[in-house]
Amino acid sequence: MQNTLPMFLFTRLSGRFQKRKLSRLLRRSLKGLGIGALATLTDLIALSFLVEVVDIAPKVANAPALLLGAMVQFFGCRHALFDNAQHGSLRRQAGGFAITEAGTLALNAALFHVLVHQTSLPYLAARLLGAFAVFVCFSYPLWNRVFRTAELIHDPQ
Repeated sequence: MQNTLPMFLFTRLSGRFQKRKLSRLLRRSLKGLGIGALATLTDLIALSFLVEVVDIAPKVANAPALLLGAMVQFFGCRHALFDNAQHGSLRRQAGGFAITEAGTLALNAALFHVLVHQTSLPYLAARLLGAFAVFVCFSYPLWNRVFRTAELIHDPQ
C-alpha cells in the first residue's frame, strides 16, 4: 500500500503526453525563476538605492521598488514565460496583471510590514521571504489566467 502513490504517479507520467506536459512545466518553471529573479533583483536594487543612497525609510521606499519590479515581471511574463501571450490582448493582460499586482502589492506591503516589525529579519530578507510567499500562493496562480490567450482557453492541449 505504501507504493500506491509513487506507482500511480509513475504510470501517469510515463506516457508521451505526460512527458511533454512535464517538460513544458519544467521549462516554464525555469523561465519563471529567471524572470522572477530579474524582477526581484530590480526590486531589491531599487529598494536598496532608495534606502541607502536617497535615505528614504524602507516602508516608504517599498512601494516604488515593488512597482519597478512589477514592470519587469509583466514584460517578462508576456514575452518569455507564457507561450503565445504576446499574441493576446495587451489591454486585457495589462488590466488583469494590474488587478493581480494591486493585490500582490497590498499583500507584499502587509507581509513586509509584519516581517520587519514583528521579527528580527533585516529588511532585504523580509522582502525576499514575503515576496516569495505571495508569489507562490497568490500571483503565479492568477497570472496563469491573465496570460492565457483565447486559443489556449479553447484548446489547452
